[in-house]
Amino acid sequence: MTSEGGLASDRSTIVVENTRKWFGDQRLGAFHVALDGTRAGVASPGQQLDIACIPGPHTVRIRQWWYRSKPVTVDLRAGEVLRLVASTPRGGNLLIRMAILIFRPSRSLSLDKRANVDP
Repeated sequence: MTSEGGLASDRSTIVVENTRKWFGDQRLGAFHVALDGTRAGVASPGQQLDIACIPGPHTVRIRQWWYRSKPVTVDLRAGEVLRLVASTPRGGNLLIRMAILIFRPSRSLSLDKRANVDP
């Protein structure tokens, strides 16, 4: 049984992986994760955050300082584990990436679904 009265198998899990390499104070490289607009926890560099939630539709977003990702909408089934990779966008023109950081901070981080792989 879970503390909220449901069976553990009725729960779903969202795993947010922070794949960034960060030098110096690891707290500064952490992503703050929000689930449905509510703070869910922190994913430090090279770590992951497991968020237990009820099945159904949810919105996930990450934040670091004033930078944010686009909201990602997911629809989970009971017992499903969904992996999301949190990072900064790579590739493309450096000037364009810098312009996004300056002029569109609410879209400067990336949160992408990772294909589930069996262990």
